Amino acid sequence: GVMSISIGGLTGINQTQIRKLMAFSSLTNLGWTMVVLSLSPHTAVLNIFIYMIMLIPVFIMMQKMTLKTLQDMTTTWTSSTMSSIMLMLMFLSLGGLPPLTGFMPKLLILNVLVTHKLTLISAMIAMLSLISLFFYMRTTYVITMTNPPMLINNTAKWRPKLHHNKLTSALTIMSLTSILLLPTMVATI
Repeated sequence: GVMSISIGGLTGINQTQIRKLMAFSSLTNLGWTMVVLSLSPHTAVLNIFIYMIMLIPVFIMMQKMTLKTLQDMTTTWTSSTMSSIMLMLMFLSLGGLPPLTGFMPKLLILNVLVTHKLTLISAMIAMLSLISLFFYMRTTYVITMTNPPMLINNTAKWRPKLHHNKLTSALTIMSLTSILLLPTMVATI
């Protein structure tokens, strides 16, 4: 589990292909699940469930916006600001940034580990999760803070109409706000 988290985080740092980045993110999340699986299977299932809820809208948005590399993301802010904001929040949530939804399963896993007196492992995976958070922060930086070079001197931004699917919008909102439902889910575990 710890090895999976470290390999997923370290190999994801230098990736420019978004699909590879997401694959290494999944490897990291699998490590979190494996660490807690024998101690609390319910927490492991909750972790996978929340990760899937967050991952599906990201892949749908990547497909709709035809994003393959980090370079492709530099144009999203000017062409579709709202989609870029949602994608940025989804990436930060996948990285486990509090108070977003992706933070809660990690906090629950750390709580289970500390309860079972595995504080060294919990400290290690908490530190290793910062690596994943770094490459997600880098991705959000690319989305929001960089623009492609403008070849013409035009101050008006042309924004092509991006057709939003209602399912994508609903999944995105659900994945970003499901942290409000987690206390109820945790109480039943």
